[in-house]
Amino acid sequence: DRLEDWRPSIPLTLLIGSADGWTRPGPCRSLAKRTGFRFIEYEGAYHGFDAPNARVRVREGLGRPKDGKAHVGTDRTARAASIKEVMAILGEAFRTP
Repeated sequence: DRLEDWRPSIPLTLLIGSADGWTRPGPCRSLAKRTGFRFIEYEGAYHGFDAPNARVRVREGLGRPKDGKAHVGTDRTARAASIKEVMAILGEAFRTP
């Protein structure tokens, strides 16, 4: 595996939808377990879940996945939770001592 020795050099949090068929969460989940970075998975959310007001649709002609198709679009619950998460991360990173 070409990522066998990879480790993040800075704190890393990955936010992904569990139903993402374009960037499958499984390999990312495994990598997070092995390397120890934070991995947050939003149940039932597709690729692009955090886009504002993007209707859920099927994109075609993609290089990945194998059939070239993946659902994309906003998941309001996952979007709100991910924004809250990112704001907390940024708040901690830029907190004045």
